[in-house]
Amino acid sequence: VLIQINPDGTARYGVVDETEGFQWNGDSSANLTIEVKDYSTKPRIRFTKKVYGEDTTIDGARFELYMQVEKGTAGAQEVTVNSEGDKVWVVPVMEGGHIVTIDSGSAEDVDGNKLHKLPGQAITPKLEPGHTYWLKETELTGPNNNDNYYFDPENCWTSVEIPPSAKGEEFSVEIENYRKTHL
Repeated sequence: VLIQINPDGTARYGVVDETEGFQWNGDSSANLTIEVKDYSTKPRIRFTKKVYGEDTTIDGARFELYMQVEKGTAGAQEVTVNSEGDKVWVVPVMEGGHIVTIDSGSAEDVDGNKLHKLPGQAITPKLEPGHTYWLKETELTGPNNNDNYYFDPENCWTSVEIPPSAKGEEFSVEIENYRKTHL
């Protein structure tokens, strides 16, 4: 989108179309309103951190994002992903030179013109389709979380498979923690 502001205060906008090239849309106007929506061609994972067996959500659980790869891939590490001893090879998903880290409760949504947090939810950055991604819970922070919920650092992996045909969808998964009263 290109927006042109004219010296008289009027404006017009144009867009680049894959087949038509650049086109100006409409005449100059003093009251130009442009609505731009982000229609991504890349999928994302939306996860919700919850208390096992309840509708209660948990904010403050921290996750790192990994992509499953073949053994021998540069930088890959073999990890045990469950208590049964299943192993996979993964590489960290990097952004700005750092592994992608996501906190539950960090997702935001727009309701009308008001931005609000979505309890217990988080959304990954845009991902490449055709891969299995792993969310590794690394800590459970926040007021009372360590006192109320059980965190098992040996059993903290959740996988989400993104099919090659995925274009801009969100893939949802729930990740649960037990209350310490269940132990």
